[in-house]
Amino acid sequence: MPSSLQGVILPRQNDPVGRLDSYAGEDIAATRKGGVLKVVLLTVVSLLVTAALVLACLPNRLGFGPWAAEIVEGHYDVRNVLAECIGELSDEELVGQLFVVGIDGLDLGDATVERLAGLRPAGVILFARNIAGADQLRELTGSLQAEAAELSLPGLLIAVDQEGGRVRRLKDGFSAIPAMGGLPGRTDPAGAETVGEVIGRELAAVGCNWNLAPVVDVLTNPSNPGIGDRSFSGDPAVVSEYACAVARGILAVGVAVCAKHFPGKGEAAVDAHYDLPVIAVDREHLEIYEWPPFRALLTDGQWLKAAMVSHVVIPVLDPEKPASLSPAAYDALRGDIGFDGVAVTDDLEMGAIVKNYGLTEAAVMALGAGADLVLVCHTAARMTGARDAVLAALKEGGLERDSLRRHVLRVWLFKLALGLPLPGLADYDRAFTEACLYLGLDPVERKRLLENPPDVSVCGTAEHRALLDGALR
Repeated sequence: MPSSLQGVILPRQNDPVGRLDSYAGEDIAATRKGGVLKVVLLTVVSLLVTAALVLACLPNRLGFGPWAAEIVEGHYDVRNVLAECIGELSDEELVGQLFVVGIDGLDLGDATVERLAGLRPAGVILFARNIAGADQLRELTGSLQAEAAELSLPGLLIAVDQEGGRVRRLKDGFSAIPAMGGLPGRTDPAGAETVGEVIGRELAAVGCNWNLAPVVDVLTNPSNPGIGDRSFSGDPAVVSEYACAVARGILAVGVAVCAKHFPGKGEAAVDAHYDLPVIAVDREHLEIYEWPPFRALLTDGQWLKAAMVSHVVIPVLDPEKPASLSPAAYDALRGDIGFDGVAVTDDLEMGAIVKNYGLTEAAVMALGAGADLVLVCHTAARMTGARDAVLAALKEGGLERDSLRRHVLRVWLFKLALGLPLPGLADYDRAFTEACLYLGLDPVERKRLLENPPDVSVCGTAEHRALLDGALR
């Protein structure tokens, strides 16, 4: 890949004939009909190389790099279409799409409506304070999406931490998901996938489209206060196998996942919720222990996934800044791991940040370092302050508009594959299909899942209890 394209293109998958012919125009389809497979393959490669060279020479109107330049006649690229829409956003709208924020209460109260209207966020994250049962949660998520549509906002990412065990936001009225640390001793990977499917079905039934799980930290420090039984194991191979299995189950019902906490904090002796961990390991430790599970989960050919970047200082990467605020950490995620999907920070209201940085400063630093989304989970004033700081940095030149547009491009591809509406997007069905193909997804299956979500009545049912009992010894 030419170096000028790094950081702009999300890596495509390994089937160029099946997935890329729609990007090269109808002439490819005609060639395919008239020739043998070998000729078709050579033609596809030739056309793709030619298209890349042509695009690289075109004017770059929106600043995303050559692959977001003006559309070549006969060539459809969903990134270009999204880039056009993103280029029309006001600064306030652009900045809003970089935030996922918490809300208060069990229903769509005035404060939440005001927050959506004022911040125009990419999504919301829900906690126990927002959840009283399955029917209530389904009503809340539906109301949130309806209000977003009323405000002409893009559809909302609705995120929740449904890991299992002690980090389980959906409790009363939902299936009892065990801590992931117990899974390897109780089941095989097929059983772990069943556990993931139960999680995913219940999330989909109540309108939560993004699970901030699984934890892929390798528990190399058994006394780690912030991870403990949230980790599958102290063995990176076991973590890789079981995390991928759980993720497959969640993804199978159409809910996105998130690998956390990059660059890995299984060795930490301090909980980032309260203060800033410093992990003095060498790069060999990262390569042997911390990074294999991230590679396994994030680069397996299907990209309805994100990576959460943690508030932990690893001096071998950056001796001064936590990973969530460090360009070196995002470079490692993109380069060493090979993941060019959505990168989201852990909550900026954690003690690791607020005790050592101003939260508003941290929001600017995170986006400048390479985060696509920042999480601000609890305090309304901090959400507004962080948004205002990013907006000021954009207007004053501290953050580059083209860089923020690249972040939103990743987020919108993610949203589009989740079937979320994007106001101003022409020919939504075609864009949805191409976004799915681009992210390694089957658009027909994605559409089926979106049109036939599980009914809310599946939550906590005897059927799900039986599935869990059968999967777990």
